[in-house]
Amino acid sequence: MNIISFSLFGTSKRYWQNIPYWMASNSLLLNYDLYFYVHKPLEDFVGFKLMKNVAENHPNIHIELMDEESINTRGAIWRMQPLWFPNSEYLFCRDLDAIMTSDEVRAMLKFKETDLIIHGIRAHPAHDIPLLAGLCGFNCHAMRSNMQNETYNTYLNRITDPSYGWGFEQAVLTRFFFTEGKEYLSHHTLDTPLRGATPLYNGSVTFTPDVYNRVDISNCDKDILNFGDTLVNFEGQAYCLLSEQISWILNNKNSSIIETINKFISKDSETKEYYNL
Repeated sequence: MNIISFSLFGTSKRYWQNIPYWMASNSLLLNYDLYFYVHKPLEDFVGFKLMKNVAENHPNIHIELMDEESINTRGAIWRMQPLWFPNSEYLFCRDLDAIMTSDEVRAMLKFKETDLIIHGIRAHPAHDIPLLAGLCGFNCHAMRSNMQNETYNTYLNRITDPSYGWGFEQAVLTRFFFTEGKEYLSHHTLDTPLRGATPLYNGSVTFTPDVYNRVDISNCDKDILNFGDTLVNFEGQAYCLLSEQISWILNNKNSSIIETINKFISKDSETKEYYNL
């Protein structure tokens, strides 16, 4: 099972607004399983209804309710859990307030062609750390084989910031995967620096741009890829979609998930009003 995983622990519109996009675009691009780790108190939030309806009708959309305290950005770490699923093959952690691009899709598919274990995309000069929590990927079988004594709970033990301040989850990634005794993982990490990001030079593998350009993305919807390429300046950039941009996808593209989204919105006035569709 190939998975894209998200965390959702607040009511900020920039995250909820993009949920229809992620469900619809994934159905036209990679068609992976989507896992949404949602703070349980949000069950009553208006945006949750659409997500729940799609998950009830499509087996590759999953909602995991997290019934635990979420201090500041603590919930951002929840999306790592599929790494330890016995049936997970590849896991990609992403931010809901981001948009997929052609370069990102090529990089993900290239990573899957290799025998490497960890994947990190960095697409901005400020992306100067080994792994970004919203742009990382993992070969789950290989990771579990090489870290047999590690679990999600031992991963949580690497948290040293009790306030769970912004960026704490990136520090945990580095502390967990790139520490003394785990040099093997550094040497089996694919570092993908895009758009001027500086290569890591920490023993990781880096490909030249032409390697990514040869990756076949012909099975991905070209309009959806162009949609992302036009809207953002770099991978991982925060972008809250406008209602008319979501409408363009829902009205001009077709998949069973898009049909479910449109059907629910047409019948649920509260959801229709929330997304202004």
